[in-house]
Amino acid sequence: MQNLITLFGISNRYIASTIALIIAFGLSTTLGIQTLFMFMILLSIITIVEGNKYCNSTKNSCDSISLDTFIGIFFALSISLSSLKSPSDTIVVATTILTLVSYIGIDRYRPSTIKWLRANVKGSLGIVLSTLLAGIASSMLVILALKTI
Repeated sequence: MQNLITLFGISNRYIASTIALIIAFGLSTTLGIQTLFMFMILLSIITIVEGNKYCNSTKNSCDSISLDTFIGIFFALSISLSSLKSPSDTIVVATTILTLVSYIGIDRYRPSTIKWLRANVKGSLGIVLSTLLAGIASSMLVILALKTI
């Protein structure tokens, strides 16, 4: 399970985000947005349970958990795509790219509430909660951008 939690040692958040986006786009277009959302819930539960075991059993920091990137991208993309009223291929691709860019920006700079959650809620629960909040913020930025265009 350690390899799953750390995504086989991928520590670069940009690579993890890009892989997550490709998988999320494939899941949402083939199996639907609801399936993507269910995978996000499953990954959240796995990350909380196994992440706490990982943090407690090793001397590694909880910051080496990379599966949270998948959770954030899956959550942000499922919200962003579900807000589209009449999605065309161009709009779906633009929404997907905007979601990736906004999520990376929010995840990298971590506004105050997201930073507070990650620092003050101990273990992998804080990581997952901050990631979910970053996903919500990212999808809200994408929705706002699509409404103004």
